[in-house]
Amino acid sequence: ADGADVAVHFTFESNPYPNVNPFFVTETVTVTGATETTYSIAIPAQAADQTFNSFLMYLETLDAPVVIKNVKVTAKAAIAAGELVTNGGFETADFTGWEVYTGGTKAVVNTEASEGSFSANLSAVTAQDAVIKAANLASGSIEVGQTATISFDLKGSLTGAGGVVFVQFFHEGATEGSTNGEGILSGGPLTPTGIWTSYSYTQAINSNVDGGVSLQLKAGCGGDACSVDAYFDNVSVVVE
Repeated sequence: ADGADVAVHFTFESNPYPNVNPFFVTETVTVTGATETTYSIAIPAQAADQTFNSFLMYLETLDAPVVIKNVKVTAKAAIAAGELVTNGGFETADFTGWEVYTGGTKAVVNTEASEGSFSANLSAVTAQDAVIKAANLASGSIEVGQTATISFDLKGSLTGAGGVVFVQFFHEGATEGSTNGEGILSGGPLTPTGIWTSYSYTQAINSNVDGGVSLQLKAGCGGDACSVDAYFDNVSVVVE
């Protein structure tokens, strides 16, 4: 805008006049200054079965010159909600829905289960890591400001020094490998016992999640003589 600021809004109508109903009006944006600038207006959600065939722009400020170009209406992906993990109970009898990494021993077994018939068994001995990951969940549809509740059941044993069990929750950037932090949910390693134990953590989605979120389960041993035998069941990530 050259000189005075110019207030602009848009109206979506069901059809051109006179059949405009239903219709809605966007919020107003003020175009300021002579430098070309990109502006955006959030469009409130509408009924899924409602279409709009008339799109109007209104200049609320009279007698003020303004240049407006490249007007676009862009659909936004539905925001993720509810359960994100596929096969968190491992009842497919395999690792469907999970990435399985080299190292240690990973298996879906029917000899242990907190619920149902199966669980994931991760085991490692000296200088090994057994890792599986539910990767890039809700990529493109989860947003900063949401919350995630991560829960799982764990049973197992540790022997010797250096054995650890980690559950890590990552915020993933759009670029592969651009993970935000280590995401260790418990603040340190977990200690499994011979009794199934349920864990639950609530986390704010407060950093870049353009690549979704990931949940990594790890049983590992360092250089000291040790062994880790961990069973996971009912693994869940619920966002809202």
